[in-house]
Amino acid sequence: MRCRHARKLISQYIDKELSSGETKLFSAHIEACAACRLELEETKELSRMFAAAERVSAPYGFATRVLAGIEADKRPQNRLSHIFRPVLVRAAEVAFACVIVVIGFFSGRMLITDSPAPLSAAEMRSTFHLDVFESAPPDSIAGAYIGMTGVQNEK
Repeated sequence: MRCRHARKLISQYIDKELSSGETKLFSAHIEACAACRLELEETKELSRMFAAAERVSAPYGFATRVLAGIEADKRPQNRLSHIFRPVLVRAAEVAFACVIVVIGFFSGRMLITDSPAPLSAAEMRSTFHLDVFESAPPDSIAGAYIGMTGVQNEK
C-alpha cells in the first residue's frame, strides 16, 4: 500500500469502517512506515481531543434557521438571473474597455495636434545622411556598416 492511499484511510481505520482485508493491509503499512504511523497517532490524538471537548447545546431554533437558510439558497430568486448575469457582466466589461480605448484615442490625439508639419522627401533624405559615421572606428558597428556597404564619403 502506498502512503497516499494509506493517509486517505486513516479516518476510516480509526472509526473501524475498513474491511478486514483493508485493515490488514493498512496495519502492515503502518508498521513499516514511520511517517504514516505518526500521522495516524496525530489523527487519533485529534479525535480524542474532539471526543473530550465540552458539549455545547445550540440555541433554540438554530437547526430550523439553518435548514430554512439552505432552502432559501436552493431557490433562485429569479430563474433567469443566473443565466443573464454573466452576459451582463461581460457586456459591462466590454463597454468599459471601449470607453478606455476611446479616452486613450482622444487624449493621444490631443497630444499630437501641435506636431510640426511633415518633412519633404529632400529633408527626409538629409536626416539619413551618413555624416554621423565619419568618426566611427573600424571595429565599431558603424565602422562595420561602412565597411560592408563600401560607402566612404557620401557627402
